[in-house]
Amino acid sequence: MTTSTPSLPSRRESYSLSLLVFALGFVIVATVIHLLIPNPLRLYAELRSEKIELMDGWKGGGNAAAFGSSHVNDGFDPRGFDDELSAMQRSTPSINLGIEGAGQSEQRAMALEFLRRFSSDPSAGHEPCFLMLELSAGVNITGHLVHPRAINIYDWATTKFVGDFSGSETSRMRTLGRDAYAMTAMAMHYSNVGMLSNAILRPSINQKLYAEETAYGRSGLHELSPDTAVPVKPAETKPMIVKQSLSYGNYRLIEELSAASGNPRLHFVYFVMPTYNLKIIPDYPAAIQTSVGLVPILNLARPDLYPQLFMPKYWHDSGHLNADGAALGSRLLADQLKTWNAANHWDQNCGG
Repeated sequence: MTTSTPSLPSRRESYSLSLLVFALGFVIVATVIHLLIPNPLRLYAELRSEKIELMDGWKGGGNAAAFGSSHVNDGFDPRGFDDELSAMQRSTPSINLGIEGAGQSEQRAMALEFLRRFSSDPSAGHEPCFLMLELSAGVNITGHLVHPRAINIYDWATTKFVGDFSGSETSRMRTLGRDAYAMTAMAMHYSNVGMLSNAILRPSINQKLYAEETAYGRSGLHELSPDTAVPVKPAETKPMIVKQSLSYGNYRLIEELSAASGNPRLHFVYFVMPTYNLKIIPDYPAAIQTSVGLVPILNLARPDLYPQLFMPKYWHDSGHLNADGAALGSRLLADQLKTWNAANHWDQNCGG
């Protein structure tokens, strides 16, 4: 009588099984670690963590919190903005929460954290009257893919949000590039790349940078050094005025922030920061209709309307205003907001 011997698994099957076990174990361990890590946004990431520290120390109540990229970080002066808004009886200082290189993804994360803090902490003071968002910021964080600034915030919700900026007017290559950035950052996020060591070691904020952004009542404004200024030159050809459209993501951001706030008296504002050597002059609508009402678009990138802002003496380089330019631009921005408010009769009891 003969007996059959069981066949041994092939080498390919053994490799496949080993890979499956490894992948399953990796996912389980990564998930456990991820659940143990505190709010990833608050893990240290230079430039952003200093602004979060500023946010935590701000009591709010009255004016505006401005979010965006380096154009805001270096170009929105809360002092000039508040001075110009004094006619609206807004005396509490505004705050600049712009970050160098920030895109819509990081702007969204910071604004959500800002609103979350005010809704969860009774001692934080009242929410501001205006939440100001840079409309012209890019989508992803510039130059910081393999960096805590991207890794720590690119969860599924952020990655999906990036996808909301793709549309018929966006080229396929540009869409693929945005999505590839977001998907790569999300993979590192859920793999906890650098996050566990960050949570354990807890690096301190850059005290020198924090001091520079809070000195002399700057409230987050980063003043660029005159020593690094690059002289600007006028464009060789006169720029044309070109009408601009918005992406679904711009509407979606307002809806998400409104839901996170739960404060019907908080007003949302989009604004466009200028650059010096414009190839085109972007012409945005005066406002957009959202599910939470009209959202104005305040546009400083209009040399045809604000020639005084485009004098070379107000520019650090072709992309950023200097300290004097930031003061002037912020006053012009506040003046646009006053004009909008007078025409649309926003709730004067906002901000508390």
